[in-house]
Amino acid sequence: MSAVISQYSCTGSIEQIDRENQENQAPAKQGTKDVAESPVESRKRPNSEDDQAPIAKRRSNVQLTIYEPASQSDQKLDYGKNGYLELEEGEIFGGRYQVIKRLGAGSYAAVYMAENMYTKQTVALKIAKCGEYDNLNSTEEIRYTMFVRGSPDCVNLLDEFTVNERDGKHHVLVFEMLGPTLNQILYRSNQKYLTTDRVRKFCRDILRGLDYSHNVCGIIHCDLKPANLMISIDQDEAQQTSFSIDLRDPTCTASLKIGDFGISAFKTDNVTRLVQTCPYRAPEAHVQAEITPAIDLWSVGCVAYQMATQYVLFPCNHDGNVDERLDHLGKISAELGPIPAELYTTTRLNGRIFRKVFGKKKEFQRGMSETPSISVDNILDKSLMTRREAESFCDFLNQLLKLDPKKRLTAKQALRHPFLFETNDKGDASVDFFV
Repeated sequence: MSAVISQYSCTGSIEQIDRENQENQAPAKQGTKDVAESPVESRKRPNSEDDQAPIAKRRSNVQLTIYEPASQSDQKLDYGKNGYLELEEGEIFGGRYQVIKRLGAGSYAAVYMAENMYTKQTVALKIAKCGEYDNLNSTEEIRYTMFVRGSPDCVNLLDEFTVNERDGKHHVLVFEMLGPTLNQILYRSNQKYLTTDRVRKFCRDILRGLDYSHNVCGIIHCDLKPANLMISIDQDEAQQTSFSIDLRDPTCTASLKIGDFGISAFKTDNVTRLVQTCPYRAPEAHVQAEITPAIDLWSVGCVAYQMATQYVLFPCNHDGNVDERLDHLGKISAELGPIPAELYTTTRLNGRIFRKVFGKKKEFQRGMSETPSISVDNILDKSLMTRREAESFCDFLNQLLKLDPKKRLTAKQALRHPFLFETNDKGDASVDFFV
């Protein structure tokens, strides 16, 4: 599960980034919806007199609401040696933070909502377990997050300190409190269908954050996905479960922030470990070839498609009887064509993986899809876009999802793509799709 700096997300698993809580993932089947979601007859523009009503009049009291518990305080945790630090509601921690409630816990840390008693600011305390490996993970997260906190599009690390308890040392990261994750908005909210203008706005937020991370800090995120993208909220609503946000209103200034840099890497690192969560994993990451910032842009393409359609572009099969790597690469090649082995570097460390994927062939191919997802007709069927917008959006996706990482758009180049700046002349923002 992803790192909690939000009321609705949970601390990230470094060891098992591909095994997220299924409840916190997007639909598992390509071209199908989450059966737990409320059915919607149509997301096309309704034709009624009410369409002509002023936007402000119809949206004066709109609230963004998430339909699931905001707290995981009932979850049982292991305390003591190599375990979590136990805190009680109302407890004063670190000399200045009053604990409000526990938000969740993951493989190496638990997160609490707290209030700074001096500034009255609501914050998220991410407290690592006291094991050696857990402290190493938190040290790395602190290092990367300190670098990117100069960007308004990345999560802000406010403070960090260490507490020594009877069973060991715990690193504490203090983050700004953010609102729901993009994953929660898309699948568990009353505003799950995003207008084209909102998709553009959120894509620009993500790309600006990556541009700063890549070019100013030299950091590759390595795990970009909806669960690690959180919406900004007003501080006076930080302790609430509904927010004064109307994502369909074009004047709404809500933005996304990139969080959870726990498994990030510097561009100069020789990364050989498996990175990225499976549905958002680039082909070169699958074969553990050279990792560059291009893997993050691949993830942006997958996330952008998901924002527009609510469908996962390249879903993963977690069935233990299926080779997840080959299955996922098969879906990628079915959509984008044969994957040439020559595009990726082979070394002594990944030679076995190369042989498993490519064998003695020069490319990997599992057949072409008869109904491609990145097509104008499919986008028109699954989104709120006009034909002109769908055409531009498909080009945007194709530029981000090049099999050759050297030919993918960089974050800076993607920010200049026409799709992000075209004017919506159909008035999507004036249509209600609340469910």
